[in-house]
Amino acid sequence: MRIFILFILLFSSLSIFSQPSDSLNRTDNHGLKQGIWKKKYPNGVIRYRGQFLNDNPVGEFRYYSEDGKLKTIINHGSDGIHSTTKMYDEHGVLKAKGFYSGQKKDSLWILSDASGRRIAEERYKNGLPDGMWITYFAADSVTAQIQMWKMGSRDGLYREFFQSGNVKFEMNYTGDKAHGVVQGWLPEGVLQFKGNYNNGVKDGEWLFYTAKGELKKKEVYLKGALLISETYIEEASDETLPIDPVNDPANQLNPEGY
Repeated sequence: MRIFILFILLFSSLSIFSQPSDSLNRTDNHGLKQGIWKKKYPNGVIRYRGQFLNDNPVGEFRYYSEDGKLKTIINHGSDGIHSTTKMYDEHGVLKAKGFYSGQKKDSLWILSDASGRRIAEERYKNGLPDGMWITYFAADSVTAQIQMWKMGSRDGLYREFFQSGNVKFEMNYTGDKAHGVVQGWLPEGVLQFKGNYNNGVKDGEWLFYTAKGELKKKEVYLKGALLISETYIEEASDETLPIDPVNDPANQLNPEGY
């Protein structure tokens, strides 16, 4: 009797150990993914590993590069819709973390540099920028830029800062177009220029000042067309004027595409 029981236990153990390879990448009679799935690159390195229930990803999924380094960890919620994501660089440093709703970014995303310092906060709704975006100086995490978004369009305050914390530049957007008063300052807090945008183009009076606060130049625009330009104090160059975000190619959505 004991021999029979030992035989049954041994047979059962062998069966258990033989099941995992058969249960990988399994679909049921309806063609729905079930259980653990693991895919590999042509070189045999694992590309991702995770688990499905009725064709929906559940729990943790891990994604790897072709050289076997961890790239992304996604934890899927029980509702099958919401998930949290962490992305890593080639050195294993966390570079981005945030939320998804379905296949679209949602809520807060935090970006970090190679040393792990926070360099940006982005907010999304249904995959579109929505809410306050903040960029930081990586060296000391001082706020460098703030801008407001509304369903994919810049809408509201845009502000840049010097590393000292003083305001460098300030304006507003309406429907993704610069609109209203725009002002820029020197690091010491002296007003450098003041003007106005109307539906994305310069309109009205623009005034420029020296480092001592003296009016040095005036320009008058009508719907983007320069009508008057008067210089009162000659200076060597205007290169120190900050580039307003309307003309700055660096002012765009996160180029890394996280």
